[in-house]
Amino acid sequence: MKVIISFLISSLCIASGFTQENLPARDLMLDNSSSPCTLESPSFDHGEKLTYVVYYNWGWLWVAAGEVTFTVDSIKEGYHLRSFGSSYPSYEWFFKINNVYESFIDDENYLPYRSIRDINEGNYQKYEEVVYDRSEQEAITRRGKNKSSTMNTTISEIEPCVHDLLSIIYYARSSPWRSDFPIDYEIPVDLFFGKREYNLALTYKERIKKHKVKSLGKFDVLRFSPELITGNLFEEGDDANIYVTNDANKLPVLIESPLSVGKVKVILKSYEGLKYPLKAQIK
Repeated sequence: MKVIISFLISSLCIASGFTQENLPARDLMLDNSSSPCTLESPSFDHGEKLTYVVYYNWGWLWVAAGEVTFTVDSIKEGYHLRSFGSSYPSYEWFFKINNVYESFIDDENYLPYRSIRDINEGNYQKYEEVVYDRSEQEAITRRGKNKSSTMNTTISEIEPCVHDLLSIIYYARSSPWRSDFPIDYEIPVDLFFGKREYNLALTYKERIKKHKVKSLGKFDVLRFSPELITGNLFEEGDDANIYVTNDANKLPVLIESPLSVGKVKVILKSYEGLKYPLKAQIK
């Protein structure tokens, strides 16, 4: 339970539960022409701030479990992406979460050169820092229970365009999704997570011209789906849905994901500092 809740809070994009033997095959993708290193124009800019509420389904009841906030700041080397997720006090009797994810990305190729995960979930703690050496195709990781007790590991032969948990979200938002794409059109993404690399795809499903989002009204959205790996968290045939605005922002407004027990929803609560006007919102 703690893994999927913290992952949805912190990544807002790709579901967890990966296993090495269940990696999706690259040759099954419909389109390999899009490169994870190619990004014509980012959909975000300095000062963007997005806040989401995470809901967990208890049988017939949806419970607000916590919030996650995403921020973008310009720095000398590019952008500093940050995600902070925490559980509500009313939920902490069940499970307390206080997680921070950070990604430092280059402003030329929008790939991360440094990533940080600082995880606090109940009695569980983990700190991880990754430095990417693109010229040597290596990822140097520092991992431990906390920042003062880490051990170094070098992972070789990583993909040249691999992303981390945060940068993959902003790359996906900035990818050239269009409502006239054929159903099941796929854009491949390479993800580095937990000392492993995963070859994944985001799949376009449909356009919904008037989709209601709690408290914010209706939006013209595109629905797409990340891959779910069958295992402890997901069952065969499960589907997750991510709804993004059909405009230049490609702003995620709603995520719906099943679990082996229950369901999770992540709903946009507020936004500020968007790069473009939110034309997809229906007044």
